[in-house]
Amino acid sequence: LNTAYSETKVLPDFMLFMGWHDFPVALRVFEHLPVAAGLGIAAAVAAAHPDAWVIGSDQVADLDGRPLGKSGARDAAIGILDRIHEAGVRGNLSVKLTQMGLDLDPALAAANIKAILDRARTHGAFVRIDMEASSYVQRTLDLYHQDLRTCYGDLVGVVIQSMLRRSDADVEGLLETRTRIRLVKGAYKEPATVAFPDKRDVDACFARLSERMLERGNYPAFATHDERLIGHVKTYARDHGIDAARFEFQMLYGVRRDLQERLRREGYNVRVY
Repeated sequence: LNTAYSETKVLPDFMLFMGWHDFPVALRVFEHLPVAAGLGIAAAVAAAHPDAWVIGSDQVADLDGRPLGKSGARDAAIGILDRIHEAGVRGNLSVKLTQMGLDLDPALAAANIKAILDRARTHGAFVRIDMEASSYVQRTLDLYHQDLRTCYGDLVGVVIQSMLRRSDADVEGLLETRTRIRLVKGAYKEPATVAFPDKRDVDACFARLSERMLERGNYPAFATHDERLIGHVKTYARDHGIDAARFEFQMLYGVRRDLQERLRREGYNVRVY
């Protein structure tokens, strides 16, 4: 599990994505340490860099296919939104539907995520519905379209994985509804029947989808450390007159900081999570 939480030294206008991770351990006393540490560091960074964006949380909801969600995840997420708001920070939140009870009851998951979105709306925050293994993709998108999109609009977005064969069609449908999309390559172990086994095909799909998202997307996010794909996004945007303010790059905390800072110097939005 990635337990890194935040940048501690950043450019004044750097957008930060604060991470907190909820996972089971043998002793209950340790359960809330990642959350407390993440919130504490977030508060410290916000105080030191009042012009920065400290952005939400990236929550781990499964390990090797085993759900780690537990009761209280909804209230914890709402609490984080409150803390971010109280600190005067513009913030986002990222959640997985399995953490909200999707495996138990889709209606329960919908009710939980709606409660989070209701609070996010009062604070002017954005919530990203994270994508999980291929068996969850349709359920995630169904819940988004049926229960969230119309009511919450630009307050909520989803994630698409370029490794999945279905992603071309999924992106097309999401673009038609002006959904905010975060594009990733994907990291789940999947059968060749549903995912591209060859990295070249995964990369080609990422490049292809990025072009469509740049042309028609609603502030798309491109999450990759692959300089070739980053270069493809930059070149396509430049050649088609797409302003850098209309999209962002996203990268992991501590990975290729030189690239993160170089993109910022070039005028691109960069989110570290």
